[in-house]
Amino acid sequence: MESKLKIILDHYGIEHQAIIWIEELSELTKELCKYLRNKEFSDNGYLEITDVQNCIDQMKIAFNYPIEKQYEDYNYKVERTLKGIK
Repeated sequence: MESKLKIILDHYGIEHQAIIWIEELSELTKELCKYLRNKEFSDNGYLEITDVQNCIDQMKIAFNYPIEKQYEDYNYKVERTLKGIK
């Protein structure tokens, strides 16, 4: 999948894709607001989560986010949140 995302990035460029990333994040935000109003998450909301994940994966490639650092940072954030709960 990473190679396919790289093709997309190479074709459109980071600046173009950054606009798309912002749009997709906004669309997910809109779906979350609908959820808070209706207490129901729609199929469209699931698609927006997928769109945002696609954007995040592209950003990791675009900004050369090392896989080891991704795991390290992710674990750090989860642990920090768990500490805040205690």
